[in-house]
Amino acid sequence: MDPVLLGNILSFTGCALMVIIGLFKSRKTILAAQCVQFILQGSGHLVLGATGGLICSAVSLLRNLAFFKVKSSVWLKVFFIALQAIPSIPAFAVGLVAGAVFAWFIDSQDVLVLKKVIVVCQVLWLVYDLCFMNYAGAFFDLTTIISTSVSIILTYKNAKKSAEV
Repeated sequence: MDPVLLGNILSFTGCALMVIIGLFKSRKTILAAQCVQFILQGSGHLVLGATGGLICSAVSLLRNLAFFKVKSSVWLKVFFIALQAIPSIPAFAVGLVAGAVFAWFIDSQDVLVLKKVIVVCQVLWLVYDLCFMNYAGAFFDLTTIISTSVSIILTYKNAKKSAEV
């Protein structure tokens, strides 16, 4: 099978999950589903030769698993940011920045904060995926940005309606 096609199929599957994640309401559910997403997208990055994306997916998977087991701390966040930074810099800095931003806010109990961070990170991944011809990934980056933004807007509208009643 053509590697670009296979990489895009793997990425497409992970990205389809990523779009659905934008609609989840629980931090725990978001992080668990992201673990599956990172495995699929990391496999797609591997096939497409996107080393930086593969490293970021692997570290992001480890980060999410760690945050299920241990209490968040500044040092743990810095550890995961550094873990992504060292091997990612030569490959492509977008994954580093996206991973660092998400790692810093991963312990937020405010789902809206987590969703806003997801939007920012997906904009960065959109650029990355376009650079590596990961068109399925880029499409889903865009749809994740849209679905998560809609979810944020609906949450604010519902909160405003509740306050008016």
